[in-house]
Amino acid sequence: MRQQMGYSESSPLERILIEQILVCWVNLYVLEINSATKLCESHSTETGLYWDKRLTGAQRRFRRASESLARIRKLSRNTPALQFNIAASGGQQVNVAK
Repeated sequence: MRQQMGYSESSPLERILIEQILVCWVNLYVLEINSATKLCESHSTETGLYWDKRLTGAQRRFRRASESLARIRKLSRNTPALQFNIAASGGQQVNVAK
């Protein structure tokens, strides 16, 4: 999954977010299985609310991590290259783009 998300071509910040997405995904996956198992059994309203809160929190963390990566990637595409204006001797200006 890491490679499908472009990990090797990503910036360090994007790599951190990809790792966070994967951790959140595993956590959500495990919670969904545990929740389904517990809720198939006879349970109290309190137990149902407990598992619902845990799932909602895991879904929120996964969504936020995914949105953060999308936002960072969008911003990095729209950011123009850095340009330095250097005054050379004789009053000429040299523009250097990085």
